[in-house]
Amino acid sequence: MAMKRKEAPSPPPTLRHSSLHSSRHSLVLDEETFEEAFLRCAICRDRYESAEKVPKLLPCHHTFCLPCLTQMVRTEGEHRQSYSPLFRQLQNPVTIHCPSCRSGFLATEENLKQLATDYRVVQLMDFLKRTNRFKVNLCSKHHLQALNFFCETCIVPVCRDCTVIDHKEYKGHIVMDMEEALKKYVPTIDTTIDALEHEVATMQDRRLILENATKELEESRHTLFLNVEQSFATLRTCMEEREKEILELCDLVVDKEKEKIADKLNLISEREDKLLAKGKHLRESKGADDVEQMFRGQQDVRKFLSTPTVGLSSRDPAEEGLQTTFKFHNLELNNIILRLNNFGDITAKTEVNSRRGGTRGERFKSV
Repeated sequence: MAMKRKEAPSPPPTLRHSSLHSSRHSLVLDEETFEEAFLRCAICRDRYESAEKVPKLLPCHHTFCLPCLTQMVRTEGEHRQSYSPLFRQLQNPVTIHCPSCRSGFLATEENLKQLATDYRVVQLMDFLKRTNRFKVNLCSKHHLQALNFFCETCIVPVCRDCTVIDHKEYKGHIVMDMEEALKKYVPTIDTTIDALEHEVATMQDRRLILENATKELEESRHTLFLNVEQSFATLRTCMEEREKEILELCDLVVDKEKEKIADKLNLISEREDKLLAKGKHLRESKGADDVEQMFRGQQDVRKFLSTPTVGLSSRDPAEEGLQTTFKFHNLELNNIILRLNNFGDITAKTEVNSRRGGTRGERFKSV
């Protein structure tokens, strides 16, 4: 990732600032390469730290972290123990060699701590800590050219060289500064996100209506069962088989209504999932200031929102007409006993809550 050192904010208009400050430019660096070259110990490859990984400057002017130099002294001391007794009796210091230039010098663990700290490295670490970092996307066609512009015609970010080679304005390309593009498209994205949230809220309202309708159907099932059982209590001796058929018919008609609602719930869940996914993608594009993805995502959402879901009405959820009730008829009970083989059916009445009003009836009969 590249990092970018930006100039501090300009002072208020009432204050003067020197021309030196006004002539400064942003500095673009490859942070990984910079860190690898200046801020990591050449032995352990760990990054220097002011507490534990202190950069110490050897007499040969090469820098390594204190733990690595200490380990070199200890290793040399352990190696001395393999020598003759005369050498083993020698006390510190030991001779260590610079890993870079192989210069040798005497050292102990204590005097390593007394070595000068390489404040050039410390200053560079402080420089990085105080410097604002920004991710800079570079052009794949033009070396080290930042993608600071956006071609609205091609829907791609472009660099300075692209604007004069491949995306010329006189050829119909509409090119603008990246910040200008963000100012232009962020409000549009916000509007699209609002539309997404409104659509999600509508789906949630419809879900609630359908779930309530399912509960009411279960209550209707209970009422139907009660009516059927009360009617057949009078005919229990000769009507047990018929009672079973009617109860099965009750299950059939209620389940049929529930299947209709389940189908609508599935459609709503699918659309809701797609809406949430597209909203998440659009927010991520916005958070990343990715104009290309924001533009494409916004177009995709607009197209998706303009396409109605097959099987879902575009009317208000309250107008869906899901208030289905059932009633078991036991008229002319005595006469029906004589015609027992053809006795019993279930009717369903759906109240349509719309401006035109009205009801819709349906009759179910067992086979």
